[in-house]
This record gives sequence, C-alpha cells and structure tokens, in this order.
Amino acid sequence: MNSFEASIVEAIQRISTPALDWFFRVITAFGELWLVLAVVAALLVFTGAKTTLKYGTIMAVAFAVGQLLKHTVRRERPSNEFTETVLDLTRGGFTDNFAFPSGHAIVATVTAIFLCLLFLKLVKSKWSKAAIIAGFSIFVLLVGFSRVYLGVHYISDIIGAILITFVVYAIATHIFEWVYKKI
Repeated sequence: MNSFEASIVEAIQRISTPALDWFFRVITAFGELWLVLAVVAALLVFTGAKTTLKYGTIMAVAFAVGQLLKHTVRRERPSNEFTETVLDLTRGGFTDNFAFPSGHAIVATVTAIFLCLLFLKLVKSKWSKAAIIAGFSIFVLLVGFSRVYLGVHYISDIIGAILITFVVYAIATHIFEWVYKKI
C-alpha cells in the first residue's frame, strides 16, 4: 500500500489521547445506520413521504455504489496493512471489509448534502446560508477525519467517498425527480 498515505495515518494517530479517542469514536458514529434511521424518522414527521423517499433512495443508491466499489477495488484498511504501526481504535468495528470508499463518509456526505439543501430553502440571509454550508461541511470533514484517526481508512478513501457521493447524489436526485414525475 502507499507508504505516503500510511505515514499520514500514523502522523494523525500520534496526536492520540484518551479524550480524542473518545471524541472521534463519537464522531465516527455519525456515519452509521442509526443516523440514516433518525433522519428518515425526522423527515417523515417534518417533511412528508416524498422527501423521505428521496433521501432514502439517494442513500440506498450511494451506499450500493460504495459497496460495489469496495468489492471491486478490494483495498485493505490501514489497520489490516500496517498492524504493527497503525492503531485500530474502533475495537470491534467493521474492520474485516474493504476500505475504499469509506461507507461512513458516504453516509455522512449524503446526509449533509440532503439536509443542507433542505435547510438552505428555509433561510434568506447569506450569512445563515454560509453558516449552514460551513456547518455541514465541517460535519463531513470530521466524520472523514475520524475514520483516518481511528486507523480504518486512508485519506484517499475519504476523499474518494466524498467525490463519488457528490456524483452519485446528483445523478440519483435527477433520476428520482424524473421517475417521481412519471409516477
């Protein structure tokens, strides 16, 4: 594997402290299934079936593309490749599957894009819009960084996941709207 990327993971893990370990375990959880279920529940209550179905469809397509890529690329995780130097701080997490692209980053990115676009419709102020975009961007970056910090992904797994998600999101949104109009 790329020693440059391994050195980045190792450098990031050198800042490890018990407090940061706890913080990034909490942050990484925001890329898991419970977030999707919570967003689905909130969307059902506050926006209705169409918006909920749209989010669920985009998430399902993005996640499926991510899983297809994982099993096509078959990239080992840092914790599998460099076990003597990289700490796997997930302790019992999903480290037996492949790394590229990061599923947590996909979940966080789909959720952030979707909610960001939803909230942007509700505000008029440029400052409010900038704060919403910044907040959701920081959220995605923190989830991605947590995966590298925990030793289960390389930086390129995160960057790739975010870029792939933007493309899949745009395509899935367009197809969803087209199909929904036909129905």
